[in-house]
Amino acid sequence: MERAKHNSLWLYYFLLAAICIPSNEKYPTLLKYALNGLLVISVFVSILLLYNKRYFLRKLLVPLYSFFAWILMCSVFNSTGVLSTLKYIAPLICASSISIYVLEEHREKAYDVIAWIFAVLLIIQAFSLFTHFFGIYYSQGQIVNYYFFGIRVNINKIFPFAVYFAFMSYKYGVNRKPYCLIITLVCGLYFSIVEKVSTSIVGFAIGIMVFLATALIHNKHFWRYMAIIFLVVCVAFVFAYSERKGMLDWLFTGLLGESSTMSGRTLIWEQALSNIHGVHWLIGNGYGHDIYFYLGQHWAAHATHNQYLGIIFNYGIVGLLIYAKMCIIQIRTNKANMAENYSRIFMATFLAILFMQIPASLYERTYYYIFYVVSVYSPTLIRANNENKTKNNNKQVLTITQSKMKGLRNI
Repeated sequence: MERAKHNSLWLYYFLLAAICIPSNEKYPTLLKYALNGLLVISVFVSILLLYNKRYFLRKLLVPLYSFFAWILMCSVFNSTGVLSTLKYIAPLICASSISIYVLEEHREKAYDVIAWIFAVLLIIQAFSLFTHFFGIYYSQGQIVNYYFFGIRVNINKIFPFAVYFAFMSYKYGVNRKPYCLIITLVCGLYFSIVEKVSTSIVGFAIGIMVFLATALIHNKHFWRYMAIIFLVVCVAFVFAYSERKGMLDWLFTGLLGESSTMSGRTLIWEQALSNIHGVHWLIGNGYGHDIYFYLGQHWAAHATHNQYLGIIFNYGIVGLLIYAKMCIIQIRTNKANMAENYSRIFMATFLAILFMQIPASLYERTYYYIFYVVSVYSPTLIRANNENKTKNNNKQVLTITQSKMKGLRNI
């Protein structure tokens, strides 16, 4: 019985890994068919889990499954294609349902496996950077490289989550070795810096600063550390302006590659706002709408390139409120004790994601929903594991004490 359960868990992990592989038109045809087949199996497995476990009735998960239901309803209201919407949300539902199951059944081991799934994905992404295996394409008269995750900015959709899972594995996994964390950071940061993916670079910087700040705030020398950091920032700022006036230009224009319009994003936001009318402020325009945003004569896209505006545009203010409720639940479940590493890791990732969602949309990929489940479940699971360890230690101490007492009585 235990062996069968163990094997089924690894089947779930395999399906979770399969649905985390992004769709890419450059994949070989056989791989595309294999991934589609695994997605069908994942949907079947998830339906069984939802039917048997009733995840959608659990208080912490009601907003999550309500969000999926509302996405579908918006497509019905706007007649934008129910089948295409189901195909869109199916992997998201699978990712959340399978994540709940492996966390509840495997606990600490789940952190390690999930972290390595994401680390392997980043390794493949780095490999595609070195080899240019997925070729190139032409955009606005320029040659652009294609990678495992597609265009270079798609690294944004996985990097913050990969770092989160790697940190959780390092702190709360079974082995607690730094190898997965090191690989994740090296592959993700190297790709982001080489390809000048400003959103990932700044998001990572924000995450590290928040983690350090929340760690230091519980230290008795907190104000001493804050004073040192403040002085370092001031000296760096003065140096940047007085000694090397081109340093800030190099940082924002050279390293991050950004312009005043954030590579045209502000122009897209203006067009998106002008295309929301009447009742669509409440119900959005639905997934798969036929509205395009243009930059010049040769570039057009459906995406608003801003998660908050994108949710309103597609699913209305109601959709944004449901999403906000999901965020509130994440914060509430983790805010109880910010002295704990899991809360600090979550808050650093969460605030980094809040920033990254300004120029990008992270909720469209499966990674976001694995993160949601892990962040909501971790405080309870970790406390339960710690309590079990304490009880086991107390039992061992009691057994040793009883043995010693028995020995004393025999003297």
